[in-house]
Amino acid sequence: MREQGMTTSDQVTIKGFNAADGRDEFIHSSQNFAGNIDPNQYWLHRGRSFSFSSVSSVAAGASVSALIRVSSASKPVHLQSIHVDMGGQCEYAMYENPYINVNSIGTGFVPYNMNRTSSYTNPSSFYDTPYFNASSAGTRLDWESSVESSSGNVRATSNFIGSSAIEWILAPGKDYLMRFTNKTAETHLYSGVFVFYEPDVNL
Repeated sequence: MREQGMTTSDQVTIKGFNAADGRDEFIHSSQNFAGNIDPNQYWLHRGRSFSFSSVSSVAAGASVSALIRVSSASKPVHLQSIHVDMGGQCEYAMYENPYINVNSIGTGFVPYNMNRTSSYTNPSSFYDTPYFNASSAGTRLDWESSVESSSGNVRATSNFIGSSAIEWILAPGKDYLMRFTNKTAETHLYSGVFVFYEPDVNL
């Protein structure tokens, strides 16, 4: 582009990152233009966005967990959001590399590719209700507590009852456990929805 009074030699050259090719390149013509696309939409359309969910009944004071075992063959997994409905006050924590008993690792499941025209499957492993040992919990990375309003309903931060919208980049070859504790005096139905993407380039 050229500002008024600039000569040809004064023109500014724009360089951008081409996420599709994983490299920087010059933006120099209408065939190679600078455009804007929401990152979530970008990975969704490339078939690299996934979702998995979990549902169970949780007694008063009890907890439920979900485990992501990131494959060493995977690119880093970007955990975008966690949406939880516990029907009341809930405490959430995420741990890196906790002790995992392979004989009580929980129920395995495959996350759904959110682009239903894509055949790509994520190489990592996902488990519902794995065994958790508080004395060997690993590194606690995150901790949050939902807040009850005066009416007894949890204050919503999204369309779900409670959510954590902080993006975490999970390293290949490591385990990540998310634990949710029912802080009420009653049994409640827990439902959790987890959304993540795995880029096909190194960011």
